Amino acid sequence: MRSRSEIPFETRKLSLHEGSMRRLATLRENTEATSDSEVVRQALLYYEQLVDDVAQGNEVFIRQPDDDGAHRDIAITVHSAEDVTGDEIASVSSEGDLVKRNLVLPQAAARRLDDLRLHSGARSDSQVIREAIIVYDKLVSNAMNGKFVVVRDAGGREHYKSMPIPKTKRPNQLLRRLQRALDSVPS
Repeated sequence: MRSRSEIPFETRKLSLHEGSMRRLATLRENTEATSDSEVVRQALLYYEQLVDDVAQGNEVFIRQPDDDGAHRDIAITVHSAEDVTGDEIASVSSEGDLVKRNLVLPQAAARRLDDLRLHSGARSDSQVIREAIIVYDKLVSNAMNGKFVVVRDAGGREHYKSMPIPKTKRPNQLLRRLQRALDSVPS
């Protein structure tokens, strides 16, 4: 196994909208990630899986169990090169002024980002990352509320996908949040 210092890295220059930066900060807190780069890498991993599912003709949605044992399905919009243009991706994620950022990625991850940009029809790394952050935010927030991702293939068979369960689901973290909430209640 190679040490971290032996792994080649690449730096990518990004332009993220203020809305994406707010989402990034929220995700960093909710997942207890140590850096924005860690959140972006996780977002790209999940987004890549979902783009692949859509490209294969599968439906992707979030399933919310109801109290009566039934369920409600909420579609997840994931773009692929076949069904969207780069302009449409940009309009989906243009929330506020642009903020310039540098993202450091291992070379292997940078190659996967290039492939994902081509596969999704985006014109830039920034567009891919903005869309990945939006989708990852949906996945994390829904996982925190007990929902899960289902992929339905053309034959109608359903497969459950693993979801990013935030570390904040740990009991000690929930107890700290509960204590802070109780401390803020006026006597």
